[in-house]
Amino acid sequence: MPHEFDNPRPPAEDGRMEVRVTKLEADVVEIRERLIRIETRLDQTATKEDLERAVATVIKWSIGLMFGFTTMTIIVMTFVLNYAAPPQGRFAKLEAAVAAAPAQPAPIIINIPPGALQWQPAPEGAQPSPRKP
Repeated sequence: MPHEFDNPRPPAEDGRMEVRVTKLEADVVEIRERLIRIETRLDQTATKEDLERAVATVIKWSIGLMFGFTTMTIIVMTFVLNYAAPPQGRFAKLEAAVAAAPAQPAPIIINIPPGALQWQPAPEGAQPSPRKP
């Protein structure tokens, strides 16, 4: 089916051309407004360079924070290990003084057989021992 633009003859001067030009001019104004909105939106959109810069910044902060946390962990562990539990040898002088102190004599233990403490009456004619006041 042939299209009206396929005809090489000049358009007829019947007034249709003027209507078409007026419509195209109105469309150009609308196209310019849309183009301005698109350009404004593109100015606010991040570019590839902006994204690369943001990723690099996040990586730098992550590495810095990991380094800081590692340093703080080492500092805290050093403090805890040095002061929470005293290291060996800290009380060496006290331990030496205790070791050099004279030893107490061994306690005396007296073993009494189980039947030896039974009460026995005094023999007849035995004099009671005088009591001390």
